[in-house]
Amino acid sequence: MAHTPSPWHAVDRKDDRGNNSGISIWAEDGEDQYGTPRAVQVCALPDGASLSGGHCFPEQLANARLIAAAPDLMEALKDARRRLTDTANEADSCWRDWPGSYGIDAAIAKAEGTE
Repeated sequence: MAHTPSPWHAVDRKDDRGNNSGISIWAEDGEDQYGTPRAVQVCALPDGASLSGGHCFPEQLANARLIAAAPDLMEALKDARRRLTDTANEADSCWRDWPGSYGIDAAIAKAEGTE
């Protein structure tokens, strides 16, 4: 199954009174029939989390930023894998048995659910 396309953005959620009520990760989802941009919520972090700090645990803020970067990280990993494969196929390549490539493959497999 493919993930929601990027870009993803981390934004503060607000309650009816305008108070922070957590962090949501949103992805752009095209436009509606009137040309207005649409968004789809990818995930939400617990109440109390805030991008501006506030009462947020540092881990929540780091998690929100990591989740929002996930599609870009995946694209970068796949590009690195392609480039390493192309380079490793050259006759005298020192990259053919580079151990770091296993980490790239493992991360891609984990993200795609094929580990």
